[in-house]
Amino acid sequence: MRRLGALIIVALVIGAGLPGQIRGAFPGADGRIASIDPDKRIQVMDPDGGNLILGPSASAATWSPGGSMLTFLIGSTVYAVDPDGSHQRVLISLPHAFVYEFAWSPDGSRLVYTAFDPAGVGQKELFIVSVDGGAPRRLTYRPQNDMEPAWSPDGRWIAYTREVYHYGADFHITHEIWAIRPDRSEVRQLTTGENDTSADWAPDGTRVAFSRVGFDGGIYAVDPDGSDLAQIVPADWSGHAPPAWSPQGGHLAYGPSATDAELTVVTAAGALVATIGAGRRPDWQPIPEFPLVDARFSIFHDDIVWAHGAGVTVGCTAERYCPSRVVSRGELAAFLARLLDLPSTEQDFFTDDGGSPFEDDINRVAAAGIATGCGPVSFCPTRSVTREQVATFIANALELPGVVEDHFTDDDQSIHEWDINRLADAGIARGCTPTTFCPTRAMTRGEMAALLHRGFGPT
Repeated sequence: MRRLGALIIVALVIGAGLPGQIRGAFPGADGRIASIDPDKRIQVMDPDGGNLILGPSASAATWSPGGSMLTFLIGSTVYAVDPDGSHQRVLISLPHAFVYEFAWSPDGSRLVYTAFDPAGVGQKELFIVSVDGGAPRRLTYRPQNDMEPAWSPDGRWIAYTREVYHYGADFHITHEIWAIRPDRSEVRQLTTGENDTSADWAPDGTRVAFSRVGFDGGIYAVDPDGSDLAQIVPADWSGHAPPAWSPQGGHLAYGPSATDAELTVVTAAGALVATIGAGRRPDWQPIPEFPLVDARFSIFHDDIVWAHGAGVTVGCTAERYCPSRVVSRGELAAFLARLLDLPSTEQDFFTDDGGSPFEDDINRVAAAGIATGCGPVSFCPTRSVTREQVATFIANALELPGVVEDHFTDDDQSIHEWDINRLADAGIARGCTPTTFCPTRAMTRGEMAALLHRGFGPT
């Protein structure tokens, strides 16, 4: 077995960490602009209008948070295509008969969308659903329409257009920009205009741009608390349809309501940069510096970046790492086989991993004496790996010596107690409390990235 004693192993925690601060807006680059052409097809172009590509028909198109997919609605189904318009596939089918628009959460895990409330009187409401499936959760409850949601870059607010009925002798309807917490714990009003719609957050979250229709119409911006309202681009009575911030925050793209009007790019201060062809409802492609966009919301961000860069692991999708998802036994075998660069083997150690994508990795760690099965001839590759099982795998990988001291009070009945103490005695692992190890608790992908980084990464 390859010995890793020469590596400097620092102390690490195999357990949950304390809440971390969400990192700021994505560093990276401004990508391409998607919009809808006069023939109602998706078009994608450079910010100067060059390299035009046409995609499928849609009423609007939205880039995913990592910029690797262009997503759009057909009926109640969200589809995705590659940035060049190819490889159309179903992303998620929404359980509402009438869906109008949607927006991504910044970590790529959820969608907020507008749909008719099936139990209501025909008003539009906002709903949140996981892209991994499951039932949606209703976000707004009002007798008037709530629509056009936009998620803040830190994930803590959703801006939207609220329709308001003003009763009395002078009955009239206005549209205002509001914001709501995803857990519905707080709602705030951002604007009081007659017709304010189509909010979009600046990538640093400090400003919300929107479209105002009327004699004072145009593109406006306001702070997230409703202060410091300012007009960025003046317009005629018809106004401009929705603005889109560039991912780096220096520019805005917008298109007038008319389908044959020019898309326009301006600076954040409103200075004209370019008109780039006919189109409407633009959305600007983000190109983040790190492709797994949910990592910045995790206390294990640096560990995830290291693991990805070292080729130890990839995300659970092209844009997400899923740090809170539990690690399977097969995944752990793959992590260790890559870290230790273990050789392949012709021997098949287990009978239940024949259809697993990790079969080769499982056999490699078994041949190296690192892995033990869940039974005499079974590995249980899809079963979540526990903290005690990880202790055995890592202690074997490091060839740690045996110890006498009993470090924890809750592992006396565990067959992995000796390995837990080996890891603790070496200063590699600590308990979930000062005196307990929580041996049967499942390990998450974030915790695993931290363990591997601190155990096998650079010091």
